[in-house]
Amino acid sequence: MQPVAGSALVGAAAVALAPAQDFDAIVRDAAPDIGALERGGDPLARWTPTPGFKRATLVFRNGFED
Repeated sequence: MQPVAGSALVGAAAVALAPAQDFDAIVRDAAPDIGALERGGDPLARWTPTPGFKRATLVFRNGFED
């Protein structure tokens, strides 16, 4: 989810450390938000995880139980 309006996260990221685009490939503005998503745009148009979007992997290996 993107930060809500009025959140302390909005516009608070360090500009030098923030990536140019957010997780959904939306270009961040001159005062980027903290977090994976930049506030703005249509929240319903953003990517939604669905079953199978990520390969399942074992968390434990080398003798540990699954």
